Amino acid sequence: MRDPQIAQAEIPVRSKRQAMDWSLVLASQSIEVEIAHHPDHNLFTLVVDEKDQARARGVIELYRKENQGRTWLHEFSSEPFGFDPQGVWWCLLMVVCFVLQTDSRAIEAAGIMDSARVTQGEWWRLVTATFLHQDLGHLGSNLTFGFMFLGLAIPRYGGGVCAIVAILAGACGNYLGLSLRSVDYKGLGASGSVMGLLGLLAMQTWPGWVRQREWLRAGLSSLGGGAALLMLIGLDPRSDMLAHLGGFVAGCVAGSVFAWVPSKELRKKTWSRLFLALTLLAATASWTQALLSIP
Repeated sequence: MRDPQIAQAEIPVRSKRQAMDWSLVLASQSIEVEIAHHPDHNLFTLVVDEKDQARARGVIELYRKENQGRTWLHEFSSEPFGFDPQGVWWCLLMVVCFVLQTDSRAIEAAGIMDSARVTQGEWWRLVTATFLHQDLGHLGSNLTFGFMFLGLAIPRYGGGVCAIVAILAGACGNYLGLSLRSVDYKGLGASGSVMGLLGLLAMQTWPGWVRQREWLRAGLSSLGGGAALLMLIGLDPRSDMLAHLGGFVAGCVAGSVFAWVPSKELRKKTWSRLFLALTLLAATASWTQALLSIP
């Protein structure tokens, strides 16, 4: 039984299982240890007497070095992981927009990303272009990856966050192309939005690694994994690589913020409805301006 008057120190651990393993290691070296649980953040720590802290950390470090490479599975997040098919609604919206676009080329002309017209004040094209596609192949590619990334992101962030991040990431991707290209260009497609969802997914484990001060793993597991997928599916020389890159970066920035908020909070109806309403407002305002510009 530890004397409550003796100063204590906490040693952070990555999971309950690791806390149990390390506590056994310390106990084997005659170091008194207790496992503390912090329910607010669902974190575990090892509590030792302050006078034993240095020796306890040394024992743990030695144990880790002797057992490197023996652990195959790590618990990196307590947040839900699964697949939600609600992304099909976004896919249906893209299909409807494509049908309307092919039926009336005036809609495409009013909504396409045209750098010359955007610099003249037609800001809405940054958003409306993300609802248009060049052909069936272009549409099919974005629907495939968009449905997959939405299905994986919604269980963690909720539909509202995914919706607002998708539309903002698409607009940011188009803006990056506008800012860095020295010549006028035209473009369209939801690829920037899809890459934004990828960035959102890439950052979901970020808080867990940061809390444990695992900075290298935070970078490699979060940004590294997402960047690898970006290079694999988003940096085709025939595509708008700047839009893809801009969308991905915007998604990562959004993910680095929303990943700190518990999933149960983001999925509450109040927040979901607020973000969905903001998304609808942005899309409606942009398309209203686009349609009013048609001669």
